[in-house]
Amino acid sequence: MSLTIAELQVRLDHLEKASHTPYFYDLTQRLLTAAWSSGQFPGFSQGDILNIAGAARLHDLGKLSVPEVILDKTGSLTVEETSLMENHAEYGKQVLDALFPLGPSCPPLIQYAREICLHHHERWSGAGYLDHLHGEEIPRYVQVVSLADCYDALRTCRGYRPAVSHESAKYMILSGSCGGFDPRLLALFQQVIDDITADLYQGDVCHG
Repeated sequence: MSLTIAELQVRLDHLEKASHTPYFYDLTQRLLTAAWSSGQFPGFSQGDILNIAGAARLHDLGKLSVPEVILDKTGSLTVEETSLMENHAEYGKQVLDALFPLGPSCPPLIQYAREICLHHHERWSGAGYLDHLHGEEIPRYVQVVSLADCYDALRTCRGYRPAVSHESAKYMILSGSCGGFDPRLLALFQQVIDDITADLYQGDVCHG
């Protein structure tokens, strides 16, 4: 079965409504643009940044292969459930490989999306998954998407916790208690996140 990128994104809409706020895409694009404008993406064009932002919308594609009973579980996951959940990173890449084979006709957005699906849970310290990449081994654009993913997830209700405030989410990320990111990216995040989110996340912070 052949799907367009737009059709694939539509199929993810119901999943994203449960796992992210409506602002995730805008947040990601703004963080990417801020990083690009500050010189953290040498050799990348503004068009590349827009493609990466679009690719970020597919970051949790692999969760379509994870049973909803696991996705919606409010208690601790078993070892087997944890393995299934972590493998969503590989599942997402496999779906893209099947739908959009690598080659000259493969859209740049999909090439970025492959890397984002596979590595958006890697951490700067090497403590992430699936490949335990460390530091600069993680593509800078994947780090930015991961940071947006982390912030927005904190601002979203979960079955096991309420959404947190902007200040709490910012503190948790900067203190290292949630995620683990390039110190240069964290410095930029601290400088720009208040302005970036000033017109987002209005009203009730619970959007999940």
